[in-house]
Amino acid sequence: MEQTKRKGSILDVIIILIVIALAAGVYVKFFRQEKTVVNANTVPVAYTIRFKSLEPVLADNLQVDDKMFDASSGNYIGTITDIELVEAKETMKTMDGEIYRASLENRVDALVTVQTNASQNGNSYYAEKSFELLRNSAKNYATKYFQYEGKIISIEAEGADAQ
Repeated sequence: MEQTKRKGSILDVIIILIVIALAAGVYVKFFRQEKTVVNANTVPVAYTIRFKSLEPVLADNLQVDDKMFDASSGNYIGTITDIELVEAKETMKTMDGEIYRASLENRVDALVTVQTNASQNGNSYYAEKSFELLRNSAKNYATKYFQYEGKIISIEAEGADAQ
């Protein structure tokens, strides 16, 4: 018997290249991890979170030097450096249509300043390279004895205003 060697055609080469390209696409899509921050340099950033309408006993659970975490992921996002409790107020409308700010009984707003090392990517800052600091974004924050929704009201990088 005579064995014949089979030569590959151009069509076979094209099919193999398509399969390789598809495999590379699947790898990039599902297995390659995107970097959140391109720049690895960090700068000290202080940001202030407003927690609205807290009961005073809950506000007492906030302490300077407590570590702050993103409640949804559990990631560390900084250390509390200052706490200011102010009277909680809410916008009210009277029966005759007047709008005014009324004090809420037995409630306080907490202005909590958090210090962290943040990476900068364009105009965005990422606390500890993972948590994007966005002004006016409502998120759940936690410490060892506290968890509540708050909004970042200011962000200041060392030597410059952030956002």
